[in-house]
Amino acid sequence: MKQTPLLLLVFLTLFFLPQLGSAQSSGHKVIVPAYFFPYDNAEPGQHNVGPYWSTLIEAAGQYGDRLVVIANVNSGPGDGSNAWAVQKYQEAITKVRNAGGVVLGYVHLCYGLDHSSAACSGRNLQQVQGEISRWHNTYSVDGYFFDEAPTDAGKLQWLKDLDNYAKNYVALNFDAGRKLYRVMHYGTTPGSGYLSTPDWIHSVCERPINLYPSGPGAKPDVNAALQQVGYNAQLMQGKPAAAMLYQQGGLTANQQDAHILSQLQQQLRSGAAYSALDFTWDDAKARLAQKGFTYLYVTDDGADGNPWDKLPDFFWRLF
Repeated sequence: MKQTPLLLLVFLTLFFLPQLGSAQSSGHKVIVPAYFFPYDNAEPGQHNVGPYWSTLIEAAGQYGDRLVVIANVNSGPGDGSNAWAVQKYQEAITKVRNAGGVVLGYVHLCYGLDHSSAACSGRNLQQVQGEISRWHNTYSVDGYFFDEAPTDAGKLQWLKDLDNYAKNYVALNFDAGRKLYRVMHYGTTPGSGYLSTPDWIHSVCERPINLYPSGPGAKPDVNAALQQVGYNAQLMQGKPAAAMLYQQGGLTANQQDAHILSQLQQQLRSGAAYSALDFTWDDAKARLAQKGFTYLYVTDDGADGNPWDKLPDFFWRLF
């Protein structure tokens, strides 16, 4: 999950995750890609880590480990060359964890180092292992969000070896009994060999969907949305899994009208009924819960081409 330009105002990220540690049993959970710097000179925030991280600290204090934050300094932990920036990230991450939240460190796997993108050019296993150790040495995170995890059968052992490196590093250098979260984000449903690994959290699907109903009186069609992204419910049944989805395109001509988009955005922020579609966010949450989606994240950001650089105005309604 990198900073990818998106065209519309509304993006929907839904996380189906029945087993993430000892999270509170009541209520769904919220996971946040916190790809924003934890300080703002103009607005330092209540906790002196900027307004967005201050909000995350408040949410962790209220909801505990129902909140999972993905920290991302620079497509990973960064090189540590800016001591002031390191200090601000340390402060923000520590305050979220002390308040009861969970923080994961972002690590880019480039589909097992086989991806040819500019971000993956020249990337090697030693760099990936170095970032794993740096996240723990510098920031003492609770685990890792492995982006672009491989799905090819020939790469399964590579991923298992990397996972063993992470577990062994933490066990040897920190508390051996400490719980270590590992989210494998594939972007699609992986093969059965991957899903047989019980202590991984399998994150599938980060593709455009159309969850919103298309006409008056319609309700969110979760089944159709999952079919759009090729979610294999049979393979994923009973697995600790996360489905990451966001809204992009697929809207009807009427929904693309600026006035209707504006109303839809206001509805998401306020939770008020949108009479033209007979649709509320609470209704969507209920229908998603029926399908087992217990982790979710929604953002309406994207006008600047980056959907992950701020919290949505309706952040508190996600809980």
